[in-house]
Amino acid sequence: MTELKTNRYNLHYEVIDLTPPWIEAPDTIFFHHGVGANWQCWLGWVAQLQDRYRLLAFDMPGHGQSYPGDAAITIADLVGNLIELADAVSCAKFHLVGESIGGTVALQAAVDYPDRLSSVTVSNGSHIGGSIENVQNWDAVINGQGMDAWSDQMMAGRFFDDVLQPEVWDWYR
Repeated sequence: MTELKTNRYNLHYEVIDLTPPWIEAPDTIFFHHGVGANWQCWLGWVAQLQDRYRLLAFDMPGHGQSYPGDAAITIADLVGNLIELADAVSCAKFHLVGESIGGTVALQAAVDYPDRLSSVTVSNGSHIGGSIENVQNWDAVINGQGMDAWSDQMMAGRFFDDVLQPEVWDWYR
């Protein structure tokens, strides 16, 4: 486990660099997960990419092994986390893959730091107000019906029916 201490957060991250020695400066791919997940949701990609790229996945604040901090987290904070992580691992430019809110963060990072990104790949990221505003209902669902109800609601919007094997569904839920 590696941890980056920032002004507000302690961010857990993993760097996987299994590139052969003849690849002197492999491109780096950063993976930003969505709400309710952690860095491990990207493990399925490692086997496909590990021989060509240096990979970095992390737990965003309040997820996995990263401390949530004491104040509300903004998209700007999450973009700042990416840049701080990139600086911590001496990565001037990187490919960014984001899922759900990680995709939204990737879009904002592309606007704020275009010179730091080699490419951006977004999966299930919100870029319009209506989709993002769903977050406002989360407290009501969690406080009124519990985490199981919130998780069920999230899963319905995250994956198509019958796409995941039951054990994978249970892991995400």
